[in-house]
Amino acid sequence: MKTCQWCNAGIFGRSDKKYCDNHCRSAHYQQRQRTDAALLRRINRKLRQNRSLLARLHPQYRSAPIPLQALRDLGFDTNFHTHMVVRKSGSAIKMFYDYGLSACDDHTVRICKPRFPVYLMQTHDPISN
Repeated sequence: MKTCQWCNAGIFGRSDKKYCDNHCRSAHYQQRQRTDAALLRRINRKLRQNRSLLARLHPQYRSAPIPLQALRDLGFDTNFHTHMVVRKSGSAIKMFYDYGLSACDDHTVRICKPRFPVYLMQTHDPISN
């Protein structure tokens, strides 16, 4: 006998049923939605934190190199970025909404803010590669 995926009760009826009733089906769906929403909230919070930090530091550093470790000490996480932009020279810029980081070397970066809309630049799409 098959059991309900939510409450483990016995299932009667069609052979392909997964839940014993609508209540269990709905409860399982809502639990899954809450988990997905919580993950998205955590990711968006980190993206906003990264962007806020860059916006705060941009007037001070403009095009001056800044140690990457100094950004990390302030809570910056380079693993969370919105997209990548590839310059004509081939160098990549990690974008955090409308601010970007370009690598100077392994330990320093420059904060940049493109003067023209980012969607006009060639973006890197990892899925199509």
